[in-house]
Amino acid sequence: MEGDAIGTGLVDKDPNKDDYEAEHSESDVPPDGGYGWVIAMGACFIHLICLGLPTSFGVYSNYYIRETVFPNLTNASVSLISSLMTMFMPLGGPFAGWLTSRFGARRVCFAGSTLVGLSLVAASFSTEIWHLWLAQGALVGLCTSFATQPCVAVLPQWFLHKRGVALGIALSGTGAGGLALASLSDLMLGKLGFRWSLRITGIFGGLICMCSALAIRERVPRDPKVVIRVMPDFSVFSSRQFILLWLAIFFASFSYFAPNIYLPSYATSHFLSSSGAVLLAILNGVSGPARVSAGLISDKLAGPINTLLVLQTVVTVAYFAIWLPAGGSLPMLFVFSVLYGSSVGALIVLSPVVLARQFGAANMAPRIAMLFLSMTPGYIIGPIVSGHLLDASATVATDGTKVSDFTGVLIFSGAFYAASTICVAWLRTESGGWKWRKM
Repeated sequence: MEGDAIGTGLVDKDPNKDDYEAEHSESDVPPDGGYGWVIAMGACFIHLICLGLPTSFGVYSNYYIRETVFPNLTNASVSLISSLMTMFMPLGGPFAGWLTSRFGARRVCFAGSTLVGLSLVAASFSTEIWHLWLAQGALVGLCTSFATQPCVAVLPQWFLHKRGVALGIALSGTGAGGLALASLSDLMLGKLGFRWSLRITGIFGGLICMCSALAIRERVPRDPKVVIRVMPDFSVFSSRQFILLWLAIFFASFSYFAPNIYLPSYATSHFLSSSGAVLLAILNGVSGPARVSAGLISDKLAGPINTLLVLQTVVTVAYFAIWLPAGGSLPMLFVFSVLYGSSVGALIVLSPVVLARQFGAANMAPRIAMLFLSMTPGYIIGPIVSGHLLDASATVATDGTKVSDFTGVLIFSGAFYAASTICVAWLRTESGGWKWRKM
């Protein structure tokens, strides 16, 4: 690979200039701040609501099962809500890019924000579980891709050397949203029930996203003649390094949201029901600052691949060495929440940086589209399989309630994350062997 890689992951053609500076006039170089920080904060608030929904879904999952809101509910049928939500997020990505190229980032982001709120309100009128599959699951997921992708796509137009930090700030809203929505949803579900909880979240969450979308602005004028293709470019699989990164995300997607979905139910099964929402709030609370920290460590100290490998290993160890043997130990569950929350976000934050560092900044769109699509099978299959494992292991307690054994779910989830970590380690050897250097 030619040149040195700067912290944001761009490949330099000149020691003193990166790709963008080499190809553009001095007046066209991004300001590395200014109004870009407003966009980063707007993106943060949009992620706070839109990505806070799947990361806090465990509170709803636990409520639906515990209260049996519809007849004959199973863990698998409730898990399908989360599966559809997370599956449609990456599936909608290429279409969101196409719409953005046609109508502009602000319009698409505003429309997506509006539809996310309306989808939650529509879900509140559900009378059967399949209504929740459609509204709280598929529609929220699809509209989330329209709300989040445009605001992230415009950030590189405003930043050059600080792109990693800007992206970390934008994505930190995911953890903050999980923290806030887990706590608020648990409170509203207990006081108002799921219908008004969904309505309040939809109305106020939608308004927050819509106001934030108004701050999105493209610095580079959009060329209406240039339209992004909807279908991604499969030729990127000619690179072994890309395949390894793709597989790392593919395997991780099977268990990426498992703690967000099942920690509250796990706590309830061990008579710690009052701590379930707290554990989820801790996990999401540390996730936001950790995403920014991962970007800074990658930029300043270790490089994206080294940072990603270390944090992936931490997640795998947390599954097998902490959560699996935890039983009803609340301190161990707290430790797991902190370790998992502080490490798992690195995969999303650093993968684009790894791509740019390994392959250069040019022609990134098709590779990123393929990375997003790699999440789809795991997002839909992982929660469903976990739900079936819980249903198969369920026993009836003396008071008539169902108690599930989570051992199978934890082994299943941990094994897939271990496979993801192995792929990152393999990528490390392909990129430069095991001799230590920043990479």
